[in-house]
Amino acid sequence: MSKLDWDDILDIGLPELDNQHKRLLALSNSLIQAMTVGKGKEVLQLLFEEIKGYTAYHFADEERYMRQIGYPHQEEHANIHKEMTQQVDEFREKLLNSKVSADEALDFINNWIVAHIMKEDTKIGLFAKS
Repeated sequence: MSKLDWDDILDIGLPELDNQHKRLLALSNSLIQAMTVGKGKEVLQLLFEEIKGYTAYHFADEERYMRQIGYPHQEEHANIHKEMTQQVDEFREKLLNSKVSADEALDFINNWIVAHIMKEDTKIGLFAKS
């Protein structure tokens, strides 16, 4: 079982958002570690709620930033955030019903956070620098 490590390729060049992304990875690693060592449902639920709460904060902050800089694709990006929030809710149900292994959680989080940063959030950083 491994964890998600921050890599410079994930850096979008916006320190505030990059730090939030790092925090999301750290929280996700805590969840994966708890699953790996067999922590109980209550602990997993608390960790997951912390991830979900921080994600909501991050999405709101990122959307505020996109409005502030006049990012032309902010509506599309906000819709992606809504889809991701729905995916997280669905994943939470699987997690709390013990239908997800630590490896599956790692894959989900990797696809959910890392792929989103690399594919979508990088565009915000490029726009902000232009």
